[in-house]
Amino acid sequence: MMNSTHKSVLVGVSILAVLVVGVTLMQGTKKTSPVHSAVSSRSSVNATIANTAAASSDPEDIVAGLYSSAINNTATKDGLQIVSAKVEDNTDSSGKPVSDRLEVTLKNTSTETMTNFDIYYLMTDIVTKAQEGYNKKLTGLTLAPGETKTIYFDGAATPGHYSANKSNLYYKALNGVRFDITVSAAGFKPQTVQAHKAAGGAEQKD
Repeated sequence: MMNSTHKSVLVGVSILAVLVVGVTLMQGTKKTSPVHSAVSSRSSVNATIANTAAASSDPEDIVAGLYSSAINNTATKDGLQIVSAKVEDNTDSSGKPVSDRLEVTLKNTSTETMTNFDIYYLMTDIVTKAQEGYNKKLTGLTLAPGETKTIYFDGAATPGHYSANKSNLYYKALNGVRFDITVSAAGFKPQTVQAHKAAGGAEQKD
């Protein structure tokens, strides 16, 4: 028969075992605090914002304003032609409507290859007369003799597409906007053209 001393020892061991199991279960089911989750979430969002902002390092793409033309080409040789400039009712190569964007079609009518292109476009709100102007170095663009190419300002990461300030007058003005566009290629006379955006702001594709 078990005496009282033996009973006390068994009870003590049983209680200790229960305590050990309880502590183990609590550690296994420990949850992340709401504060820690919120901090992790904010860090993730901030990282996403930083990556998005880093998509273009061009200051003129970041801060809207009236920038002066950086084109200082004084060449007088003919050969560069602006075939057309479009700022609304845009379509892709298949004729499907796309969001409004500036696009310019250029042609080389000379017998020499054209390189080192630059563009400057001045936008004017035809009602308030507010103005903004932007420069863009057309990196990678070349035109062989007789060649025609269209360039697009929509931020797409494909050849012939360039970034633009998405907070500029083109996107925020509800009045009509006039574009005065100058394109330059090294060694050739710069060319200018106008394009007009109707009232209502830049339209998005359906």
